[in-house]
Amino acid sequence: ADYHMPRALLELRGAMPKVTLTPYTVATEDVDARAWWKTPQGLKLMVMEYDKYLVILAREAVLRLGPNSGHEATAAQGNVARGGGGAGAGGA
Repeated sequence: ADYHMPRALLELRGAMPKVTLTPYTVATEDVDARAWWKTPQGLKLMVMEYDKYLVILAREAVLRLGPNSGHEATAAQGNVARGGGGAGAGGA
């Protein structure tokens, strides 16, 4: 749905920093994007989505504070710490 796009872009850019993403939103009938605050359902949906967006934004900011600047290195370190191998070693 269109209201997921900002959060989805943050998630995907964090997971794939070197990939160029082109957003293509699909309008949903669940909420009127121009008047979402006029219904309790629309208000709840958008507030919850904004909360999720803020959480992801904070997570991305914290991850940038670490010793590595990319998620790929962080994920690889976590995999090594767990004793897992790369994709060719049967790890998922």
